[in-house]
Parts: sequence; C-alpha cells; structure tokens
Amino acid sequence: MGSRWAVMAATTVTLLLASAVAQPALGQEIPQPLLGNCCFCKGQIRIVPGLDFLRVGARIVPTSTAIIDPVTTGMSVEISNANGTVISVDIPPGAFVEKPNGRRFVVRDRTAKQGGGVYIAMLQERPGNNPSYLLDFRYYGDLSSATLADMTTVVTIGSSPFFDVGPWSSTRKGWVRKFP
Repeated sequence: MGSRWAVMAATTVTLLLASAVAQPALGQEIPQPLLGNCCFCKGQIRIVPGLDFLRVGARIVPTSTAIIDPVTTGMSVEISNANGTVISVDIPPGAFVEKPNGRRFVVRDRTAKQGGGVYIAMLQERPGNNPSYLLDFRYYGDLSSATLADMTTVVTIGSSPFFDVGPWSSTRKGWVRKFP
C-alpha cells in the first residue's frame, strides 16, 4: 500500500510541476496572433536608398484578462528571422497620447521620415461583443537584415504579446506579409 501512495504522490507532484511550467509567468498573458481582416492588415518592408520603411497593420484581439493601455504600459515591436533581429523598437510608457474618445492611442513623429524612428504607432479600439484593436505601426530606419522570407513579428503591449510567424512574400523592393 505504501508504494501505491508513493507512486500517486510522485505522479501528483509531476503533474503540478508540468502545470506550473506550462503556465505563463504571473501577469504575463498568453500570446495571441496578429490578425488580418481589415483594409491595411499586412506587414510591409521596403528596402530603399536612404531609410528603409516598415509598416505593421493588424487587428489584435486580447484575452479577456488583458489590459490594453499603451499610455501606462508602452509597446514594443520586434521582427526577427533565422539570422537574428531585423528590428526591435520600444515605445516607453507615457509616449502614447490618448485621444478624447478614450478609444484611440497615438504616438507620432513627423521627423522620422528624415531622421529615422517611429513615424506613427496607433491603436484604435473596435468595440463590440468581442472587442479588438486596430494596430497601425510605421517605422523608418535600417531594415537591411530582412534577407530571409521566414520572419517572426511580435507586438507587445504591457504584458500582452501578439505574434505572427510565417513567410513574407518577396517584392521588387522588399517584403510583404498578409496576416491571417
């Protein structure tokens, strides 16, 4: 009888450890996909003389426990491929401006076209039974390391990551990815 209890206890401990490992860290949301289904929902990289251009347009649907407040939490955007990081941008807390209706958050730097950096980062809430947000992110800078079609895109707002993994299609001047 003692060995049966020992086996049950060992099994219980193993299941508890496996469960703890499988759960995201406290406060960390489960990654959600970047989605399409809007007029500008795609990733675009243009490699041109001077500053290259990146646009990430997507729809995000946060989990029911996610807190989407870029004003207080900031936002980051990272694109990588098998060779490493193509771009990693952090927009700090306090950089976003909440528009008067409380459903739109914007960071804008009109000088980014000439000097590089984030030109615009915008999140706009789409209300409804299953609230979602439209994301429009535009960046100017060096994207020359975008040389492989398979890329991973991760947008993190606070502790809520949104991602896309897959091949980008080659264009005459860069890459494009239609989010699913």
